[in-house]
Amino acid sequence: MTNPILEKADQVQNPEATATFTHPIQEMAQSTVTAPVVDTQPAAAVDKDGEVVFKKPYTFEGTEYKSIDLSGIEDLTSNDLLKADQVYSEKGGFSPAPELTMQFAFIIAAQAAKLPIEFFNNLPARDGLKVKNMVVRFLNN
Repeated sequence: MTNPILEKADQVQNPEATATFTHPIQEMAQSTVTAPVVDTQPAAAVDKDGEVVFKKPYTFEGTEYKSIDLSGIEDLTSNDLLKADQVYSEKGGFSPAPELTMQFAFIIAAQAAKLPIEFFNNLPARDGLKVKNMVVRFLNN
């Protein structure tokens, strides 16, 4: 006899996702794939609300940063977004959805962290993407 509680616990610990794909040309050809669900976000990427933890220490103007606090993004106003849009345009940025661009996200992050935009422009790519993704998630929630 099986224990349904233990079965449920096993499902929570080892979640899986199943998807069925239909070949775009051969509509009769289908494949079903089952794979474990893996958290692709490293646990240390975002530590507390608004904190982005860098993969390795980052030095800017003689100061070493292991993380930055973007929790100030919660306090921004629509006027701050308008200013960011103006700066984005003045820097030659153009996009039908500027809030999804790296440049716009860095302008917002600079306002939230009270750091110069150059701080964000020189981040290693992986850490820059962490910052961008946090800003975009905030703007789209």
